[in-house]
Amino acid sequence: MTAAAGPSEKRVSYAAFLRGINVGGHRSIKMVDLRAAFTAQGFTDVKTVLASGNVRFAAAESDAAALRNTIERCLKQEFGYDIPVLLRTVADLECLQQANPFEEVALTPQTRLYVTFLPAGETTRAMTLDDLSADGFTIVRATASEVCSVFTLSPKRSTIDLMSLLEREFGPNITTRTWNTITRLLAAR
Repeated sequence: MTAAAGPSEKRVSYAAFLRGINVGGHRSIKMVDLRAAFTAQGFTDVKTVLASGNVRFAAAESDAAALRNTIERCLKQEFGYDIPVLLRTVADLECLQQANPFEEVALTPQTRLYVTFLPAGETTRAMTLDDLSADGFTIVRATASEVCSVFTLSPKRSTIDLMSLLEREFGPNITTRTWNTITRLLAAR
């Protein structure tokens, strides 16, 4: 299956969040190479945001599972290893931005705002905000597709602690981005 579309075919804008690339010097991928891999699949309007594996693009494919599989196969062929991908439509991210889940959060230099994307159909745990809140960590929104959390850095806690907690709760097939990354991705035109 290819993502190429004819001139009259409707295209959908997506965001692909690649898990585990360019972290601590492991699985390094240059963004120019990542853009080229997406473009070679027939995707258009391809833009990368930061080096953590955030790609905004348009595709004719509207079946997200099929699209994700196509992207994962392409990335494995191009870069030589499995790279899990979580997809969201840009419209979904715009709805999240409009909901403004962090509106009530008092920001300090130690405050970090995160969105954790969950794979479709893999979340089996019944989520409640109280169950997932801990010292220095608060869930402000939880749905079947994402968890929005606030984390306060301290000498006793780091973002690694947060990532470990989220993986324990939701499994290894998640990926987390800062709220700033989401807003930058939406601004990329």
